[in-house]
Amino acid sequence: MAAVDVHDAFLSLKLHDVKDPKLSLPYVACSSSFMVESCGEIFKVSRIHLGVSAKIILTLEVFKLDLSKMDWVKVESLGDRVFLLGESCTSLSSTELGVKGNCIYFTFRGCTRLFKFDMDDGTITITLPCGRKFSYWEGPFWVVPNCEPQGISFSAPPTSPDCIVFGHKRSSGKYVNVSVYHTGEDDWWEYCIVNEVPIEFLTANCNPVFYDGVFCCLGKDGKLGCFHSKEEDVYEWRVLPVPAIISWSPSMLYSVLQSSEWQFLVEYNGEILSVSVGYVGQHVRVYKLDQSKMRWVGVTSLGDKVLFLSRITSILVPAGLKEKRE
Repeated sequence: MAAVDVHDAFLSLKLHDVKDPKLSLPYVACSSSFMVESCGEIFKVSRIHLGVSAKIILTLEVFKLDLSKMDWVKVESLGDRVFLLGESCTSLSSTELGVKGNCIYFTFRGCTRLFKFDMDDGTITITLPCGRKFSYWEGPFWVVPNCEPQGISFSAPPTSPDCIVFGHKRSSGKYVNVSVYHTGEDDWWEYCIVNEVPIEFLTANCNPVFYDGVFCCLGKDGKLGCFHSKEEDVYEWRVLPVPAIISWSPSMLYSVLQSSEWQFLVEYNGEILSVSVGYVGQHVRVYKLDQSKMRWVGVTSLGDKVLFLSRITSILVPAGLKEKRE
């Protein structure tokens, strides 16, 4: 187990030798593990299933980390708490939710049922049988991350009746997987876009932006993928500009995928900027899209603006203090 401490100018990492907890059915079952933080303590939930069949659940066992001994201690009751398991896990008060406490809720990928494990009697019940998929915005919130977008953007504030949500997953070079949701619709529109040229577009690990009615994605080589759709079966996908910031051949694909270069995409006041950051900030390069020639142009100064970059979202804003500019 690794513990990360955040300091003013650096992070420190400390490794702890913590053995796996002993399960009650070690020989007839396999298990899936989930880490949950609850009221300042660390828990590990083992969902024990029969052999390799992950959907035949035998029982669930809960362990709490004894920080003084760095060892797992079995827990028989969660008290008032309920645990929600998934790719994102959380703990909530049953009193505030108005549900029975000492229970664990979980679901399976692609499954429309919500399961509840009651630690009082060890029973597993189905509490929400559904005939179709969850509506993405009406289902349990902790299930939403299972959509696994690499980047996501909105055309308007999420509360707007005209809001469109756009997300893309990691592309293989040959395909780009895109998901679009229009407010008021029951389901997402899913697209698997085939690139005309292999390795034509590999999505960078950053958010897309919404610009002039079009969603724009940044590629690892600096190309811009532009997506627009009004109807589910009618869409437009273009890759711009040519040439890209970086050029590669098919033989360079692996090195590009493993590159430590970080790319970011920013829309500000009708302009699109792309930012390339080298390993641990060895270099920072900023480009602006020349829309008349559809080419990236190097930027040497941000003027009185400052950039805030992250994988989830990036923004360019006026600097409040003179020493913070550029």
